[in-house]
Amino acid sequence: MPTASATAGSSSTTAPAEACNGSLVESREALPERELGSLCSSLQVAAAAANNDLREYLLAHASQRTSIVPLSRELFEMQTAAKLLIRRCRVVGVGADESSNDQTLPAPVLDQLVTVVHQAGSLVADVMNLLESSTDGSVSRGQEALSAEQITTRLGNVTITANTCTAALNLGLDAMALGTALQPAQDGTDTTQLPAYQTTQLLEDTLSLRLRISNLSSDEQTESPAVLPAISEFLDRLQNQMGQGSNSLLVPTIAESRAESSHSRSDSASLLLDLPQNSGGLLHPNASEAALSDQQQSPAYDSVRVEHPAPASITLQHVSRKPPFEGEILSVAFVTKKDETHVTANTMLAPTRFYPLAGQNQTSVSQAGGLTVFPPEGAHLTTWAYVVEDEVGSSHAGPSPWLHDGTDFRKPVLCVGDFASGKRVQKLRQWEIRPLCFSRDGGRLAVTTGRHRVALLDAAHQFAMRTDEGLLTAHADEVTLATFTPDSHALVTASRDGTVRLTDPLSMEPLGKLDTGAWKRPALLGVTPDSNVVVSVWGADLVYRWNHTTGAVDSFAIGARRVREGWPVALSPDCRFLVCRNDQGADISDAHSGKVLFTVHFNKGFLTAAAFTKDSRYVALAKASTCVGTKVHQSTLDIWEIVY
Repeated sequence: MPTASATAGSSSTTAPAEACNGSLVESREALPERELGSLCSSLQVAAAAANNDLREYLLAHASQRTSIVPLSRELFEMQTAAKLLIRRCRVVGVGADESSNDQTLPAPVLDQLVTVVHQAGSLVADVMNLLESSTDGSVSRGQEALSAEQITTRLGNVTITANTCTAALNLGLDAMALGTALQPAQDGTDTTQLPAYQTTQLLEDTLSLRLRISNLSSDEQTESPAVLPAISEFLDRLQNQMGQGSNSLLVPTIAESRAESSHSRSDSASLLLDLPQNSGGLLHPNASEAALSDQQQSPAYDSVRVEHPAPASITLQHVSRKPPFEGEILSVAFVTKKDETHVTANTMLAPTRFYPLAGQNQTSVSQAGGLTVFPPEGAHLTTWAYVVEDEVGSSHAGPSPWLHDGTDFRKPVLCVGDFASGKRVQKLRQWEIRPLCFSRDGGRLAVTTGRHRVALLDAAHQFAMRTDEGLLTAHADEVTLATFTPDSHALVTASRDGTVRLTDPLSMEPLGKLDTGAWKRPALLGVTPDSNVVVSVWGADLVYRWNHTTGAVDSFAIGARRVREGWPVALSPDCRFLVCRNDQGADISDAHSGKVLFTVHFNKGFLTAAAFTKDSRYVALAKASTCVGTKVHQSTLDIWEIVY
């Protein structure tokens, strides 16, 4: 059975606090300011050692677990950020020679990033000194010994500072990826062209982190007081550099007394809205007031914001394991059956079984097939669709269900039925036909019909193919994914041609298009609950977020936000969480930032499928547990509750 563990540092390196801090200080004094990689290496070692000491402290003070575990996570995140910065330094050759400088951050920003890394090392050293004093009872002359409760309180304050520091390191990593895009714009540059960083969250994250610092309490600012001023200076330099990198974009000015002001809003938008109308911030000094007005009103310059972001940290609690499945689980789904949530898994082997979340009592239907789709959880119809091989008129049988990949069919037959009763409603034979998704109420089914076209079948007509139904014909390559927006006003499709399209499901008229330029197979597709932001995952590493109401777009590579390689498997219906398979099991990350939130380690086997409930409270993980040669002989299905 898989065991869940919060991802804490895995390094076995241990060292006294003085040694780790000393290495950082030596690196800061002995190396040039641009030797960022060496400082990050020292920070990585120090964070791993501090995490080991934290575990020892936790064993001795188990009652303080709730307050200590978050700091362990933050130290691991800091260690991860240091590893990614080291990797980035190796790619661009920071400090190697003068010829490499134009590939990295501008000098003022890079120098201050070095200072932030140095202060992060000091913060980690303070943690180790604090833990060491609790072990041997040593205190400075004239000071009283701290109780376990006092130490835990101080460690809790350090958690907030460590989180802020890690966020600054990740900002530096994102900024380094842009390279020359942050260099000052030259006179005569096209003022209609957006700067490269506007395709990322760099500006929004900078403003958000500044707001976070301004809202810290005095107690939270007490630990390692030099860290926050260093981060604030880094944000100032980064924001100023972004302001110089374009002749067209309005960047908020830096308020002098921001830390002393109070805010009623919780997101970075407040920093934009608090600016006076004549506050400036126009990047080109000769720009007219009309141009300023146009830029303030232009929705294309807005960052992609979501109303319901993922929590900063989560844990998983095991709910149940279902009886073993024969063969490989190809897909998992949560469905509503008799007004209760059930989970089902597709193995291409009949019967198809349905289980309640916590129980073992199963119901089943005799049918099974590939490319299985169900209506969204909560739909009042219990229709489902799947594909089987057409054996009519065939001189030989198709591949064994044990060996079938559940995707490629020689002569596909689309079957639509009722998964509650097992009754078959419709059977369609057509070249390249396959189901994509049901509408929110389960009354309409989107299917591919060959030649990259998409049709909608209606329950009112027994899901039969009708000549008077409109077709979506705009895609230039295979359509592999589709979903309806939560408000049911649009059908969203993703194709191998690199585009995501919105189509009116009634008239089949186009509503919008995103051209990603990524000629990769679309892996996952979803829409946020407000129906505004489309999230798509391409191949194994590229995430696009598109607010089709404003036109704002950003993207990031999954591999750039994590140390261990991951392969996307499932996206939650509310687009907050992303499940990835990794070489140790599976992990859940923030779908909007790529940050890994929790890791589930498998003793053996590998993840084959996953799914979330509608409210993202539960996740089902399917694992290939027993293999015979290349064939998966047996699979397991575990239900986990996401707690935050």
